[in-house]
Amino acid sequence: MNSVKKFLYTNSSRPTCLKTTLSRILKNPFKISCILGTKLTDTATRTSYRTTPECLRRKGRLIGPCRYQNNPSRGCFVVLSSQRMKNPWKKLDSKMVHENPFFSVREDKVIRPDGKEGTYRVIEKSPSVFIVPITKKREVYLIGQYRYTTSLYSLEVPAGGSDGQRPLTAAKRELQEETGLIARKWTKLGVIQCSNDSSNHLGHIFLAQDLCETESNKMQDDGIDRLKIVPFKTVLQMITNGEITDGLSIAPLLMADLWLRTSNRRPCRPPTHMSQNR
Repeated sequence: MNSVKKFLYTNSSRPTCLKTTLSRILKNPFKISCILGTKLTDTATRTSYRTTPECLRRKGRLIGPCRYQNNPSRGCFVVLSSQRMKNPWKKLDSKMVHENPFFSVREDKVIRPDGKEGTYRVIEKSPSVFIVPITKKREVYLIGQYRYTTSLYSLEVPAGGSDGQRPLTAAKRELQEETGLIARKWTKLGVIQCSNDSSNHLGHIFLAQDLCETESNKMQDDGIDRLKIVPFKTVLQMITNGEITDGLSIAPLLMADLWLRTSNRRPCRPPTHMSQNR
């Protein structure tokens, strides 16, 4: 995979010493790139710069939005970057064992990281889109439907398959089909791996704003029987209280919360290996 970024939070009041200590502990493959709020040298490029959030965004250091604390007495974020990691898995053979209109199952003969031969079954599924529609009053539209697989009623964000369309085009279609809403402003928040232990399924996350209601929707066709408008603070409480349990709704909602908390509200680029058009 391409370069991996991780975030570490520390209470150290001496960032420069912390950088040296972490470098010794982590060694390869991780190298300390920078600590926010200090002027440091990037160990990968040997260039010095002040580590402001804006600077990091320009350099493409962040995979997703996050809140910054550059007061050393309260803590600081350390951004770790790795070199290209070698894939410890080796594929020997592959065959398709099941196909249907929604997904397919591939069976691979592999050599595992421990050196032993094994079989890995992979669910292949086209990318999906997840939309967080938010009003000017910071209210979120949620949909409700009964999920056959879990026999549970679920409150979720509008979502659906890309069906061969570009992610943004699919997101616009799904939003109108599931809520009857049209958004004039769209922000790409990022890309998530939906179930990377068993599937190559990716999810493209969008924030939809400047909303307009229409009477055109396919809510009944999709089994949606409820459209709920909830203040964003209440949505976060619903996650904490267990009223919202769908993981693929919780992730977009939390990503939206992080983005809305950020002073500079530009979306970050997703990792290069998560293609925008996949």
